Amino acid sequence: MIPPAVPAALHPLVAAFLTDRDGVRAALRRYGSPVHLVFPQIFTANLTALRAVLDAAAVRHRICYAHKVNRSAAFARTAAHAGIAVDVASAGELRSALSAGFPADRVEVTGPKGATL
Repeated sequence: MIPPAVPAALHPLVAAFLTDRDGVRAALRRYGSPVHLVFPQIFTANLTALRAVLDAAAVRHRICYAHKVNRSAAFARTAAHAGIAVDVASAGELRSALSAGFPADRVEVTGPKGATL
């Protein structure tokens, strides 16, 4: 097997989880396979770092969580709690965003083209 040209950049928390074989097995027993695990605390840390860069540059900004890219309810709740906006493109995504705690003034509706929500 040829290794990737650019190895994956693993956050220390993810790397620690992956080396904990008992933890991985427990997750597989609980959720089955394939399993998609997310780490909202890393999302929060990345958001904090992004905000610091934008604030240091003194640029106006509005950060939006792209719901279509990752439909994780945990990420949606984390984004809502962090005070950022959400981008939705379907009625289902809108319902999910509202149930995650996004108020209407932090919801961006950008699609689908030509359809109504």
